[in-house]
Amino acid sequence: MQPTGRELTDGWLITLGRMEKTSRSFEVETAAFPAVDSYLADRIYEFNVEATQLPDAKEFALVVRDKSQEVIAGISGHRWGGTCHINHLWVHQEHRKSGLGTALIKEAEAEARKAKCSQVLLSSHSFQAPGFYEKMGYHLVAVITDYPNGHSNQHFMKILYTSDAA
Repeated sequence: MQPTGRELTDGWLITLGRMEKTSRSFEVETAAFPAVDSYLADRIYEFNVEATQLPDAKEFALVVRDKSQEVIAGISGHRWGGTCHINHLWVHQEHRKSGLGTALIKEAEAEARKAKCSQVLLSSHSFQAPGFYEKMGYHLVAVITDYPNGHSNQHFMKILYTSDAA
């Protein structure tokens, strides 16, 4: 039985979860996301290093655990090319407004300074913590409206030092 689908330009055929053209096929593999995402990130990093000659990327993660060793707060991201990028900052709801978020941001910034990063970048949705980041000295540099619908994705930057002061 031939799969049903709709033709796109240049002979591409889209079926449920697959695109085919000659001997190529594309499949949606949600279960394989972590491995595929890591593989793609590695290939992009290889390209970026070749293009920029900056092979200094380092990932970081800091966690806070309670007495039972459960993670109650954490921050993760990476440093590359003089910039620290915070991917995630999370504090368990019961521990919010306790200073853990502030402490984690300050620790990430201290590590960024040690690594000679001149700036820190991060994103927050409008319903998350943009006010917190502004209080921490971050400046709004871009807003993507309606992501997600009815809200916005806000991008922040904090200058740790200028290159002439380094």
